[in-house]
Order: sequence, then structure tokens, then C-alpha cells
Amino acid sequence: MVLISTMSKDEIYVWIVDVLHEMFELDKSNITPQANLYTELDIDSIDAVDLAVKLKQLTGKRLQPEVFKTVRTVQDVVNALAFAGGVSNINRLILTVLPVLVTLLYPLAIWLGHGRVEPRLLAGLLLLAAVTRLFTLKINKAGRWWVSGALLLAALAVWGNALLPLQLYPVLVNLVMLGVFGYSLIAPPSMVERIARLREPDLPAVAVAYTRRVTQVWCIFFVINGSIALATALFASPAIWSLYNGVIAYGLMGVLFGGEYLVRLRFKRRHNV
Repeated sequence: MVLISTMSKDEIYVWIVDVLHEMFELDKSNITPQANLYTELDIDSIDAVDLAVKLKQLTGKRLQPEVFKTVRTVQDVVNALAFAGGVSNINRLILTVLPVLVTLLYPLAIWLGHGRVEPRLLAGLLLLAAVTRLFTLKINKAGRWWVSGALLLAALAVWGNALLPLQLYPVLVNLVMLGVFGYSLIAPPSMVERIARLREPDLPAVAVAYTRRVTQVWCIFFVINGSIALATALFASPAIWSLYNGVIAYGLMGVLFGGEYLVRLRFKRRHNV
């Protein structure tokens, strides 16, 4: 069951793209927010009914007939689902911020607890990280791998009363992100292109090529970052592990974000996009 009430419209859109692709074998690059379901995506009235039924099965939310009759574009579907979800902005903010805080504070908490709290008890932090992520992730393959991996690491920590499984969580995060971004290169559009199309649905070919290169850069980052995270878990002290995974890794991500932003500004000026 997909928790629509915990998702933003951007997240619902990304999820809807996957649903339309799987149900009707549509090219994801053609599924833009402004794409007309009937004239551009060739979805007929019977398909529309099947879509409504499928969405109810996946979300538990029934789209009112009078609402669904007005649906014409992909964005209309997103808006209808967001309305059906009916979650307050405050609740959505909490559900968005909480997993970020848990992820940021996780390395510090493991370091502070080392030598003071048994690893099997610290495994509760990993369970908390998994649960908070569960409420914000789409229940797709990536989400299932992420949560399943976290639960496995927590179980190993409890069974062996060992710290190492808890320290491997950052490695798991990088592996999942590498899988998501890497797979999008094999099955376009790339992950960065999907994100870009949320703001600019009509991307020119040169911009699509650029987003693909950025996706490749992020894949390289996840390989390097995950490798260092693994090395710190296996060979470094808990303090060094916490310093890298709780401070340095996020600093490197910030540098990559900032550097890409500057390159993107130059790219837009050069190509007038």
C-alpha cells in the first residue's frame, strides 16, 4: 500500500510515471505533467477506468467520479491523488524532516553509544531509520531493498550484539542510491532528468544529455562514498567512522550539489536553455 498522504505532489508525480509505464508500457520520457492522457498517451476510456481501479488498489484512496471525469493530464491525476490523500502541510513537513534528522544524527548517535550501550540496543536506531524512511519512500523495488537491508543489518546487530552491522548502514544507503541512479541510465529517463522535468517538463535534447551526465557523476560519487564508508566501518575507529559518515560525507555532497549548480548556470547561458 502506497501512503499517498505522506507524499508531496512531486513524489506522487514520480510514482505515477512508474505506474503508467508499468500498466501501459509507455515511454517514460513522454509522460510529462502536461501530457494529455487521451490525445498524447493514447489512453482510452477503458484504460482510464483500469487506471482508477489500479490506483485505488495501490493507495486505498478512491477517486471520486466527478473528480476523475475532469482528469485530462498527468498533472490532473497527481492533483486528484493529492486531494484524496488529504494530509496537512504540517504533517507532511514532519514526515519529511524526521527521516532527514534521523539519518543525519545516526552516525553521531552510534558513536556516542559505543562502549556505553550494547549494539543490540543501538539497533533500535537502525529500526527507527528504516521506519521513518518507510513512511516517505514509494513502495517500489528501491524502497523494499532499502528497508529490507536496514532490517537485516539490525537483526545481525541484535543476533551478534555487534557494532559492525550498524556501521554498514551508510554503505547500504549508497548501494541503494547507486542502484536507483544506475538503473535509470539503463532504463531512461535518467534520475536527474526526472527531477529536472518536475520544474521544466519540456527539456531540449542538449539538456537531456546534460542530466544524463550529471546522473553518471552521482553514480561515481555513490561508488566512492560507499567505498570509503565501508573502509571506515571495517578499519577505522568509531570516532573516525562517525566523523566521515556524519560530517565529511554530507559536506562532500554539498560541494557536489553546489558545483553542479554553478556548472548548470554556465550550461544554461551557453545553450540558452
